[in-house]
Amino acid sequence: RADVLGDELAATEDLERALALAPDDPDLLLPLLDAYYSRRDTGRAIELSLRVMQAVPMGVAAYATVAHRAADSALARGEHSLA
Repeated sequence: RADVLGDELAATEDLERALALAPDDPDLLLPLLDAYYSRRDTGRAIELSLRVMQAVPMGVAAYATVAHRAADSALARGEHSLA
């Protein structure tokens, strides 16, 4: 949709709808993870981090980056057992 350019919320909503159709698509999971992490939606960031680590083949450095985001989000929520 052309009307989402510059509108992060609308873009996120469109990505969420697309993710419902392709739940393991890294081209959807990764930008959504970035969006939720940057706006401190820690619950969704944790959920997406776990999905990325399970569904997206990646090297050790990329895996560690995603794992750190999940841990940071869990700590911010007080969910120390997830960190």
